[in-house]
Amino acid sequence: MPRHYCYYNPQGNVVLTGFDGGEEPLREALGDLRLMQLDGPLSGEWRVVDGALFQGFADHRTDEQRLQDGWSSVRQQRSGLLDQSDWTQMPDAPLPNEHRTQWAQYRQALRDITRQPDPFNIVWPTPPD
Repeated sequence: MPRHYCYYNPQGNVVLTGFDGGEEPLREALGDLRLMQLDGPLSGEWRVVDGALFQGFADHRTDEQRLQDGWSSVRQQRSGLLDQSDWTQMPDAPLPNEHRTQWAQYRQALRDITRQPDPFNIVWPTPPD
């Protein structure tokens, strides 16, 4: 029975599959790719996550692209939260001054969200009651 294997990159994307011999010379030529032995052939797109194989979308973005996309998503979510709280800063908003100040601080914390170091681990501020 043939031995099947795949190579995957550090992001977990399966980039090459094969079977029987020749893995070791190929492994040396492919640098930082990792080898995984399989029970059978693969078809379609696959990912390796924490040592387990999953079929699905392979992410071919660079780390920089992934980071930019992460910040884009954060900014989009922040814009939505700011839009939802715009009414709190209107002169005729039915809020006591204390609550208006709390909402202003919340909105400033939203604007400062991009000062956090990691777009995938954002600590979002809590809106006032």
